[in-house]
Amino acid sequence: MPLRGLVGTLLLTASVHAQTFEVATPDGGTVVVSGELPGAAASPRPVPSPAKSGAADAKPPSAGDAKPGAKPDEKKPGDKPDAAAELKNVTRGAKPPEPPDPDELKVGLDSAGLLQFQFRNQPWPEVLRWLASVSNLSLDWQELPGDYLNLATQHPHTLAEATDMINRGLLVRGFTLLENDGVMSVAKIEGINPSMVPRVRADDLLSLSPNQFVRTSFELEWLIAEEVHTEFASMISKNGKLIPLASTNRLEAMDAAANLRDIYQILQQEQSSLALENLAREFVLTNARATQVKEQLEVFLGIENGGGGSKSSMDPNAMRMMQQQMQQQMQQMQQQMQQAGRGAEAKGSPAKKRPEEVYIVANDRNNSVIVHAQPDKMAIIAAFIARVDIPNANAADYQRLQTRMKVYRLASLSPGELVASLTAMDVLEPMTQLRVDENNRAIIAYASIADQYLIQSIIDRLDGSERSFEVVQLRRLDAESVAGSIKFLMGAEEEDSSKSSRRSYYDYYSYGRSSSTDEKKDKMRVGANVQDNQILLWANAIEMEEVQNLLKKLGEIPPDGGRRSTVRVIDAARQPETYEYLKRLKEEWDKVSPSPLVIPDASEFQPPPKEQPATETPVEPNVPKANPKGQPIDSANERITSTE
Repeated sequence: MPLRGLVGTLLLTASVHAQTFEVATPDGGTVVVSGELPGAAASPRPVPSPAKSGAADAKPPSAGDAKPGAKPDEKKPGDKPDAAAELKNVTRGAKPPEPPDPDELKVGLDSAGLLQFQFRNQPWPEVLRWLASVSNLSLDWQELPGDYLNLATQHPHTLAEATDMINRGLLVRGFTLLENDGVMSVAKIEGINPSMVPRVRADDLLSLSPNQFVRTSFELEWLIAEEVHTEFASMISKNGKLIPLASTNRLEAMDAAANLRDIYQILQQEQSSLALENLAREFVLTNARATQVKEQLEVFLGIENGGGGSKSSMDPNAMRMMQQQMQQQMQQMQQQMQQAGRGAEAKGSPAKKRPEEVYIVANDRNNSVIVHAQPDKMAIIAAFIARVDIPNANAADYQRLQTRMKVYRLASLSPGELVASLTAMDVLEPMTQLRVDENNRAIIAYASIADQYLIQSIIDRLDGSERSFEVVQLRRLDAESVAGSIKFLMGAEEEDSSKSSRRSYYDYYSYGRSSSTDEKKDKMRVGANVQDNQILLWANAIEMEEVQNLLKKLGEIPPDGGRRSTVRVIDAARQPETYEYLKRLKEEWDKVSPSPLVIPDASEFQPPPKEQPATETPVEPNVPKANPKGQPIDSANERITSTE
């Protein structure tokens, strides 16, 4: 039976995915039709009717009919995917679904010079003729898009805005409107002559319509045209062009004004004074020193100091290990660059590595740090400086500064060695700072009260105090004997002059060796005043304490607590002054005690008779003479010698 007569009685029982249709016929049979559409031409395959063959003959497909090992709905490698699985873009046809309305093109400018229109399915030639008529321009074109335009405005627009809206539709299709000398031209952008595109200044891009197709030149001050070109390439549409001019260091661009405007704004920002300052950003410090912050930054970022300072000596093994690490890093960098180059070749654009160098300079005049680095490193540096350049709470408190600042002057110890010992013991607080003044043999400490007490106690035990002159009056012992004993016992003996002269003879040739072994010049010295029976000392407090202890043990000075004996011995000369002192003492004694005080007789305190000076008489040389008494005269010193 023909297939045409079965249109009213067709029953589709197959799935769409199988693209097979079972058609029931009036006589009770079925016909299987294969194809994309039910009405497509296909070879019908008769199927036995259930009415003729019986329900018993119709068996469902069993699992035994399938091939062994085959899975249900399993696809072979060569099978094509289903039609529903392939999603394709829907393309609008060249012909509109409905014919356009010619009355839509009868719109004109209102009394305010505004336009409001609604175009549905209007072909491009008719739309452009209408636009040229409204603009009082002649129209010229050789090629136009083959589709139609759907465009409706929600409120009135100016003629320039309406033209820009229509030009936007042309740009999407690869065409653009060009106006020159009263002629509106429509040109295809592909292969367009650049001279036909109007050239504008970069500053005028802001005043142009967004979709106006123009060309301009961007002058670069310190940016490199070839480097900027690769970054701005993504901001150009498929209709535009961006060409770097290396000789003049500028960019030649052609595109819609909106895209060129964005590029120009970015260039203005990157070449502004603020951006120029960010190239060498200056961090002015208010609470920290620039040199210290620079050193801390170099350590924090792992930057080697490139200054002209002295280089610290390094162990050869450590140097060798560092060189090996640098070689490994270089190999890794080369591999990464090769991989990046292969990836760039696959993408079709050359890969360029961003420089990672960081330059840091300390400006001591302004107490600032000048840094040149990439934006990510610059952000890290700014965060680091913000945490380092913080005010010191102790510096603003004058009273606290006075209590925490102290100067320790040393007499015998070396300030540098003492500071090194304190640092090695690690007993001070972390905020304690010590500075050495070698010229004045002093230590300047900024520390808490506890640390100051600790430093002072160590100095008292190791260094003592500064030496000074002391005089000790002896009453019983001989001054010369006591001074010799002190020299011997306390090591204050004078240096042998022969050794001193011998060393001074060789000092000219061995100055460097002898300077390290020279004895300290400022040492304890002891002298004796025999006439007044006194000891002269150049000693510090500790040495004086030892001398006092020695005199106590010798019985010259009473021990602590006084003597227990009731007898007092007062050394005095037999002079009239002594007798007068004893008389006053007796008078005071009689006032306080009934016991009599016996003092020696006044005759015992008479001054000795004065010797008469001998009269000198001139004598002849080598001739002994006799005095009036007959005694010989010594001619050597001309004194009268007694023979008694």
